[in-house]
Amino acid sequence: MPIRKVVLNEFSPFEQGTIGGFPSTECGKERAEIHLVTGVNGAGKTRFLSFLESAFGADIDLENRGIKRSRDLGKIYFQNSEKSYYWVDGAVFSQGGSQLGYLNDPRFGGFGLSFRGSLRIDDKQIYSQAPIGFGEKRDHLSLDYRPENESQTIAQAIANIVSMGSQEIAQEIDDQKYAGLLRQVNETLAEVIGTKTAFFVDSSGEKIGLRVLIDGERVPMSHLPDGLRSIIAWLFATIAKLEIAFPKDAKPHHYPFTMFLDEPETHLHPAWQRHVLRIAQRLFPNAQIFVATHSPFIISSINHGWIHILKKNSQGAVEFQEPIPCSEGDTYMDVVEDVLGISERYDPETECLLAEFKALKQEVFSNGFTKEPELKELMLKIGGRSESLQHMMGREMYQLNRAMASTRVNP
Repeated sequence: MPIRKVVLNEFSPFEQGTIGGFPSTECGKERAEIHLVTGVNGAGKTRFLSFLESAFGADIDLENRGIKRSRDLGKIYFQNSEKSYYWVDGAVFSQGGSQLGYLNDPRFGGFGLSFRGSLRIDDKQIYSQAPIGFGEKRDHLSLDYRPENESQTIAQAIANIVSMGSQEIAQEIDDQKYAGLLRQVNETLAEVIGTKTAFFVDSSGEKIGLRVLIDGERVPMSHLPDGLRSIIAWLFATIAKLEIAFPKDAKPHHYPFTMFLDEPETHLHPAWQRHVLRIAQRLFPNAQIFVATHSPFIISSINHGWIHILKKNSQGAVEFQEPIPCSEGDTYMDVVEDVLGISERYDPETECLLAEFKALKQEVFSNGFTKEPELKELMLKIGGRSESLQHMMGREMYQLNRAMASTRVNP
């Protein structure tokens, strides 16, 4: 059941009564609905995700921040088909104010999962096939808490999918649920890293282990780049937990659920950042995904979704700006300037020199070129810092010389 609006009251650092709206994304059932939440450090991005988590029955992240769930924190509004509901202090109410139950009630279908970009999968002893448990609510709906056995659970979940997919192929089963799912995951990972992958269970050593075939090489999990280990961890953790929660569903990863991702760009090269949310958008087409991020590569990678900027007002309290629709064709530099509000393109020292140049240039052109030697000296200094600055100062020097020549001809 998608979240459509949030009203925050006694919830620092947010302004009393601030409202955040989360419109739907009109892209059919081909892509998940993504909401990108961004803002400066201290704007409350992760804290906001923690508040949303509490609507699904997990308060651990709020408690870790010294916050006790109460009616005073605010309301979360949901939309289910043609009906609207709101959540406050653990219960679900109709728009008329009648208490209807709790979000995990089958009538509402509320199901949420949380992950941080720092989650990783390690080499663990596994079995070719073994049952795995779903764990407690905090095991899958907390950005802060991760169970000690999580890496082994994820590795075993992958091994189960690999084994069951192999059985489907060997038995020539028409409806190959696990083999098809594994193919889809391998295809999405190949889009990120630029080469084909294949997971398999290796029983050639003393202990059974999980391996990934990359460029013909059998690679243990611990030898993979940290970024790839992170992507594998939260993608397969999501699939495994949906499979456990909805075992009768032919495509559990198509179940409508809510995901909270905190800084998925962690450990990822910008080239991988540009793909990671796009593959999640296709792999979980009916999900609603809330992402806290600072990355212009993450934000510019999404063509269908919404950008939500958290901004401090003159009193220092945080407010939601009007949501901005993601658009096709935006560059990461567009995001840096228009979304993240950063106009500087150079290192701080160079920016100071450019500011000095701008002021001195204005003075020279206004006062008859008396300080022309100082300006040219500064231009040479700036131009010597990089090739791009050399070209910039070259153009400025040409304009300065033309202006001076014109002054001599027409004194």
